[in-house]
Amino acid sequence: MNLNQEKSLLKSLIDLIPCRNSGIECTGLSGSDRAFLVSRIYMEHRMPVVVVAASSKDAEMLLEDLRFFSKDLQKASIYFPPYNILPFKRLSYHNETAARRISALYRLIEGEMPPVVVTTVSALLQKLIPKLMLSDYAELIMAGEDIDRDLLIEKLIAGGYVRAAIVEEPGDFCVRGGILDIYSPIYSDPLRIELFGETVDSLRFFSAATQRKIESIQEAIILPAGEAILKMELMDKIIGRIRKQASALDLPVTRVRELVERIRKEGVFPGIESLISLIYPQLDTLFDYVPDKALFVLIEPKELEEAANQFQEQAIKNYLAACKEARLCVEPDAFYMQWPKAKEMLSERKPLTVKMLPVSGEGWGKRQPFLRIGFNIGDNAAVRTELKAHMKKEDLLLPLANWIDDKNQAGYTVLIVCSARLQADRIKSLLAPYGIKLRIINGFPVAKGIKGPVAACLGRVSSGFVWLDEFLAIITEEEIFGVKRHRKRISRQKTRVQAGMLEFTDLKKGELVVHVEQGIGRFDGLLKLKIDGTSNDFLLIIYKND
Repeated sequence: MNLNQEKSLLKSLIDLIPCRNSGIECTGLSGSDRAFLVSRIYMEHRMPVVVVAASSKDAEMLLEDLRFFSKDLQKASIYFPPYNILPFKRLSYHNETAARRISALYRLIEGEMPPVVVTTVSALLQKLIPKLMLSDYAELIMAGEDIDRDLLIEKLIAGGYVRAAIVEEPGDFCVRGGILDIYSPIYSDPLRIELFGETVDSLRFFSAATQRKIESIQEAIILPAGEAILKMELMDKIIGRIRKQASALDLPVTRVRELVERIRKEGVFPGIESLISLIYPQLDTLFDYVPDKALFVLIEPKELEEAANQFQEQAIKNYLAACKEARLCVEPDAFYMQWPKAKEMLSERKPLTVKMLPVSGEGWGKRQPFLRIGFNIGDNAAVRTELKAHMKKEDLLLPLANWIDDKNQAGYTVLIVCSARLQADRIKSLLAPYGIKLRIINGFPVAKGIKGPVAACLGRVSSGFVWLDEFLAIITEEEIFGVKRHRKRISRQKTRVQAGMLEFTDLKKGELVVHVEQGIGRFDGLLKLKIDGTSNDFLLIIYKND
């Protein structure tokens, strides 16, 4: 099926979205134009949207593009990341990843405004903590109200929080007399609760880096640190399910006894997230968290299918390896939706599929045929090539000036996207000799009737494009000057985050490792230490002179 050409294809598509009776396939989109399409749909209808990409890299790039095209999406957009470690390993998922997931799920439950969720196919497939368990755990702390400190501490431990000397990462908590420091996943900074007896005397955010006060607040919400919540009143049922699974796997009785004892003493332990089907009798999926009327946008469906199949194959390999090592694990089907099932559920939602090229024979379940729309969108490859050839010439921006003149004469709005004001000023001065007066604006001009002189737009977008129907031409500073390779400055806290993403189970005893601060050392296995009453596994690294 094809749309008539009486009005722009984009406007026709946007008008069709609420009343569509089938899925819609859009071709001709490949870069930031996909985010522009989603932002226009959202701004017109203010409806929940879920965008599914094949990888974390694609999802994060699309999220940044969405936030460029709409200030509203800077608040409404939610990134729901996949876990950074594949299942059935002996490792906890990284604190920051767990925090972002919990925060995203809670925002979907809270539903203050229609969200735009950006996620990956692997995150879509993974089964999740039940909505009811997450909402029941959420604890509202208010200044001037009474709380039971000991019960709150017990709740934190059940929710996967780790007692620390200093609170630095999501999921840390610290107790010093009448002061509780808690890093709740929903906030970007840790929270300090000061008690006067049983009354909350003050609430304030503080810096994890400097431990200094940022601002006082009147109320705060405490969420679990991860998706595994071990409530004491449910512990016997959880242990019963663990024993039953261990029996099915024919695990040694002594190993099961050790695991049960560890759960009773320590609660949440590294790798327990892969066992959440034993913690909760019934799991939810992202489909359960997302509003029923949400529009699902599928980026390159063929790539989604390939990524899903590859992910599930790896999950099965990990599961079989865990079984071979006589470790407690659950069947992948208990932890993930199968791709055919997810595909069927997506089809029922009448999705919008976005791809560069039409692929014959590619179907999405029973709801065929899709309504097909082909967009005519150009890239900036030609002008990039000309600019590269002019880089060492005096008139280095002549190709850009010619490109701008051509677009202006054709009635286009022309935007040059610059990451900083300094770069915008530089381009403005370089274009002045060509008779181009560049105005500088802060952010993408979303208002209608934005046509006018060429503008330098402050912000970041992954790529430029020329949308013929919309008379919009965008080019980025990277497309003009080439991509610069900046050496990233890594803070101490960021360094710790990156280190936590390594799969340490792949290390063998005796191998050399490089610590970002301490240098070269020899990995000597895992060591269990008890600090401040809490047991954890630590990496033992031997340095020079032992």
